[in-house]
Amino acid sequence: GGADSTAARDRAYWSKWWAPAIGADLPHVVTQRDITAVIDAMEQAGLAPLTIKTHWSVIKAFFGWLFEEGILTVSPIAKASVSADAVLDRVRDIVVPDFRFIDMLSSRLGTGQDRVVFELLLGTGGRRSEVAGMMVGDVDLQARRVWVRQPVVEVEGRLVRNPTPKGGRSRAVVVGPQLAQL
Repeated sequence: GGADSTAARDRAYWSKWWAPAIGADLPHVVTQRDITAVIDAMEQAGLAPLTIKTHWSVIKAFFGWLFEEGILTVSPIAKASVSADAVLDRVRDIVVPDFRFIDMLSSRLGTGQDRVVFELLLGTGGRRSEVAGMMVGDVDLQARRVWVRQPVVEVEGRLVRNPTPKGGRSRAVVVGPQLAQL
């Protein structure tokens, strides 16, 4: 995770979706139809609505900036919009068999380290790298909080601590009684 992987993902998306449609054109010849064709292709390919909306926001901001700087006399997409329903997007991802799998896995873990890691992942909503980077000092049992401070990531085959988690700052996560008891 982190900024490097996000930048790599964004470059891959630019190469796959945007460059073929508008990458070789000067900004003043790009039309709303060019941009909405890319958005339509993303939708038809099954990309998540929030992913599409994020790409829309970025490209709209880019053309807005070109307009503000006087490079364009009008943004080709100033009056266009894309809607994505975050709730519907997420409902599709979580289905009943997933919950049954979590229950089955939970019942087979026992009480050792695997159980603690599982409960930390489930109870904090933390990323794997964040839970892997937790230390005893990150746990405040009295306040029922766990601090996410320095995730552990793999770099060139070595495990390395990132100075900050995704989002750029440490955060405290309140945990429930079951996790606090563990």
